Formats: sequence, structure tokens, C-alpha cells
Amino acid sequence: GNLAFEVDNKQAFEVPLKNVSNSNKGKSEITLQFHQPDDAKVSLMEIRFYVPPGDVDGDAVE
Repeated sequence: GNLAFEVDNKQAFEVPLKNVSNSNKGKSEITLQFHQPDDAKVSLMEIRFYVPPGDVDGDAVE
């Protein structure tokens, strides 16, 4: 499966979950760590998303 990110009800980008090796939830951020290919000179190691505090009606995660 894929993890899709939407902005204003439009898909901004998606991350194939087969590429994610680990995830962590902090108080105000979520971190995704990625598998590292042995043959790549440059690769994305992790990405962090800031989750602002606040009152939200309903569940923003679907």
C-alpha cells in the first residue's frame, strides 16, 4: 500500500510503504525512516512531519 498526503482535499504526494523501514510518533512530529539501498550514492534517509497542536473536529487521518 501507499501513504497518501492530501492538501486541500487534493493529493500532494504519496509514499510507498514498502520503502519505509521504521516510523516514530513524537509529541508534535511523525518520522518515517526509509530502507537504504547499498548501491545508491544519495538517498532519502528520513522525513519528518510537524503536527501542530490544536483542537480538530473528527479524525484527520483516514
